[in-house]
Amino acid sequence: PAGKTVRIIEQDKRAYMNYCTFSYSARWWDWERWEREIDYMAMRGINMPLSIVGYEAVLFYTLRDLGYTDDGALNFISGPAYLPWQLMGNLDSYFSLTDKAYVDKRLELGKKIIDRELELGMTPIQQGCSGQVPSTILRVLPRTNAYNVPSWCGFPVTYQIDPLDKNFRKFGMALLEKQRQLFGAHHYYACDPFHENKPPIKGDKYLQNVGKAISEMYTAFDSQAVWVMQAWSLREPIVKAVDKDKLLILDIDGILVPFFIEEYRFRSNEICLLKLCDIDTEERARELTGCDVFFPRALAQEEDGGASWAEIIGFKVINEASGKVAGTIQHV
Repeated sequence: PAGKTVRIIEQDKRAYMNYCTFSYSARWWDWERWEREIDYMAMRGINMPLSIVGYEAVLFYTLRDLGYTDDGALNFISGPAYLPWQLMGNLDSYFSLTDKAYVDKRLELGKKIIDRELELGMTPIQQGCSGQVPSTILRVLPRTNAYNVPSWCGFPVTYQIDPLDKNFRKFGMALLEKQRQLFGAHHYYACDPFHENKPPIKGDKYLQNVGKAISEMYTAFDSQAVWVMQAWSLREPIVKAVDKDKLLILDIDGILVPFFIEEYRFRSNEICLLKLCDIDTEERARELTGCDVFFPRALAQEEDGGASWAEIIGFKVINEASGKVAGTIQHV
């Protein structure tokens, strides 16, 4: 660039992406595309991106350590289009993986992504553990108390270890430790128990136990651990079971996307022409067609208290000599 540009963002924690994005938008992104996205994050001041690419390897190698075969471990991991919903606890083993080489390829990509994010001063939000396990868990962890979780949107049921069962922490810590070995541990761990679904057991007490068990597991693994939740699927008993300083709630349902305004001019009381930073092609501008825009009230006010040109729109223009109406002002 020709000069140095400085933008100040007040918020300390600036998160980016939710789980669905990794299937809806980023499923087939290669490193070149991810590198471009991470650079974009940095330019926009993002400092806490959700970073789950390569988590297939965490699941695979954890299950292998527990005694699963390659095929058995692969069978638990949902295919590319569905994995994010597995990480939210909605499903598992759906269009399962069949190739270990794919797992290792995703691992390599995930490492590059997190390394670049760290290089640019970001703090990745990593995958946590809610207690979801394979239906075959009893083969490797006998006498584990696991419940069926009701079907989500018609998908097969999933399985949840009772938070009071000793294997709840054993399985969760195994996942967290494997993630640390592969990607490092960066203190923020996301999971949403029973996201858009019903718990296997009714009552607040069970949900309190879930919240307490997960939070204590995170702290035992990482003394600086913070549990990250999505606001729209919160359950009050779970939230209240977690210390406030150990919890980060992301209110990302309908959040506004920030753009820096380079220039603006009012054409009417309802129309404003904007030039947005980095929206410099017709193709990029077309992507915003039809989107609602929040325009800062401060910019809409005249600094000198004078009238706006937009205020004369709708007035008739009359020929002073003839007295005839020449027309109505439509735009300024």
